[in-house]
Amino acid sequence: MIADDWQKDVLDRMSQPDVERFPVGYTGAPLTELPARDGRGEGGVVHSGRAPNCSFFTDWKNTEDSLVWDVDVLNAGTYTAKVWYTCPAKDVGSTIQLSCGQSRITTIVTPAWDPPLNTGEDRVDRGSESYVKPFHVLSLGNIKLEVGKAQLRLTALHVPGASVADVRRIVLYPVVN
Repeated sequence: MIADDWQKDVLDRMSQPDVERFPVGYTGAPLTELPARDGRGEGGVVHSGRAPNCSFFTDWKNTEDSLVWDVDVLNAGTYTAKVWYTCPAKDVGSTIQLSCGQSRITTIVTPAWDPPLNTGEDRVDRGSESYVKPFHVLSLGNIKLEVGKAQLRLTALHVPGASVADVRRIVLYPVVN
């Protein structure tokens, strides 16, 4: 009852943003981490567990699927983009593209990196929580970002196997000239 009253009297009166955006290029931060839990999958892409913590994107299988983060670029500039991924050897070679506004960078998912999930750590079932696994880092290259609200989108342009990759996070590092 107290929580319901607080919800009605306080939270319901606060303005909420239409879309929660994650700041990119904050002057005091050396990098911007965009974990899977803060993005959304489009098409068939889903999170590895219902609980967002430690989840990763999975079931990325075709060119109609996307991984999307809503961002607010605070400082225009060039950023090095890196993705944490896993991909079995039979599926290596997908061409992926990171885009934001008019900027795009493209690379190929390689090498293969397909460690198993760490399922032997628990004494009880995790339920809705995702199991974890080690991810490999792939540099996507440098992307130019303009100030403003945008969507950072990772898509596949070509998928030679049954899937593209599982993705844990994207990290953006400002390039200092």
